[in-house]
This record gives sequence, C-alpha cells and structure tokens, in this order.
Amino acid sequence: MNDDTLLAIDALVDKVGRPIIRPQYDPTTGRRLLLGYPVAICPSMADPGAGNIPVAFGDLSRFIVRMVEQETYCQVYYEKYVTTGEIGYSARLRADSVLLNVTSPSGSPAIPANSPVKYLQNAS
Repeated sequence: MNDDTLLAIDALVDKVGRPIIRPQYDPTTGRRLLLGYPVAICPSMADPGAGNIPVAFGDLSRFIVRMVEQETYCQVYYEKYVTTGEIGYSARLRADSVLLNVTSPSGSPAIPANSPVKYLQNAS
C-alpha cells in the first residue's frame, strides 16, 4: 500500500471517536504492522478510491525491486552553503518494482486462484 492508504486506515474511528485499528510495530525490526502482518509502503500503489486497488496482501517475497546501478549517485555541494559553514548532499537512486505472477501481460490485475498475493479492491 502507499502512505495515503495507511493514513486512511489509521484515521478510521468508531462512533465514539476511538481508533478502530491501533498502530502496531514489530519490537525486533521496528517495522509497521497491520493486524499482525508487516506493512510495505510502495508509492506507486493507488490511493483509496472507487474502483481502485490500494492494497496487495500476501507473500511479498515475490515483490522484486530492480535498481539501475548507473543511475545511482551522490552529489556534494560545497559552495552552496559556504556562508554557513555547512556541506550539502543530494543522493539519487533509480529503481522499479513489480509483483511477479500477479498481473496479466496487459497490466490489468488477472490474479490466478493460487497466487500468493491478492489485491484488495475498493467498491465502485
């Protein structure tokens, strides 16, 4: 899910104003948990909305990230902050990701019945 989806889940309250799902964290890794399962933030997932697919749930070991090594670099800015005695850094990383065996060749979700990852789709 993306950040907006997690914020929307955290904002859910009952009639009295109490949170329905309290934020939980894994004590050993510090990762965010949702109903006891680890949450992975992916900015390219859709926001919550009519007909959108904002959450992929399941075995995310099939989530593959490709990093372009030639596009990864760090730039140092010595002159820009010389008046304050500071040094600035800018780092860039180019990456792409995909869930394997979850989408059809056309890109639309066509999840087989035995897929380890399921999409949760909002009602239209």
